[in-house]
Amino acid sequence: MSLKNYLPNRFNLIITWREFMLDNFIRKEIISQISPNTKKNDISIVFKTSNAGAKIKFDTEIITVIKDFLSKKITPQHKNTFRYALEGGIDSNNQLDSSILVIYMQENSDYDMESIYLCAKKLIRKCLNNLIEISNKHSGNVHKVKILSASKKVTASPDIFIADSEDEILLTQSLIYNVLSRSKNNCTIFFKIDEEYFDLNLVRSINPKMESKEKIQISCIVTSVDDHYGVIAVKGADIKGNKQYQFEPQHRQQLLEAQLAGDELIIDVTPMEKFSQGELVECGGRITNIKTVKYEKLI
Repeated sequence: MSLKNYLPNRFNLIITWREFMLDNFIRKEIISQISPNTKKNDISIVFKTSNAGAKIKFDTEIITVIKDFLSKKITPQHKNTFRYALEGGIDSNNQLDSSILVIYMQENSDYDMESIYLCAKKLIRKCLNNLIEISNKHSGNVHKVKILSASKKVTASPDIFIADSEDEILLTQSLIYNVLSRSKNNCTIFFKIDEEYFDLNLVRSINPKMESKEKIQISCIVTSVDDHYGVIAVKGADIKGNKQYQFEPQHRQQLLEAQLAGDELIIDVTPMEKFSQGELVECGGRITNIKTVKYEKLI
């Protein structure tokens, strides 16, 4: 049989197999992101570039993160039994033009598919309520929020959010740090689970740099001097990779000479910090003093 004659038969076989698979699966809706057809004045749509380079709506990304999280929880034993999918169109009540997260479950499976479906929906509802609470309380600076387990003893703080399970911690973290913390505009996102509606009010995310109260001293060598931005890059034994710090004009000549000679410097720095996943992390700083270390040469 020629390749030309073989391909159509093989194609028909694939279609038949897919139809067989769909015939043996039940489709159930989990959560819908409601299109703002009637509320355009209340919503500012923001576009973001995905890893694949395609433009996607910011307000559908929450469902994408949820779908990816749940899909990674599927074990090899379950991979042919159920799957999660994102679909667009009208929901089951023919009322809403939505982006819908659904689950396809195999009929007559040896596993309790209904329990898996209900557990997924319960987790999503819990995490969605978490997002609403955190967004309302922290007004655009969700970077300060730290998600911790209820089993840990922690000091009460408005910046600490307690979750009940590991899955709740991980999904809430992913939604906060990968979606809410990147919000560029004020907007309202609408969701529906069963007959329950959720309004998530997002505020433009702001995470300003702050000057640290603690000064540091670093032993390093200069790898580059950027006159345009007034920044140097340094590396040292106690520095992971390269770090960049701003310098004053009066330090320029000394830095250039040290770079040319490969001299070791001891620099005093006032670090800048900002919040990342509930922790303050260094993000550059300002040089306040420089000392060049001269070693005696052995003859």
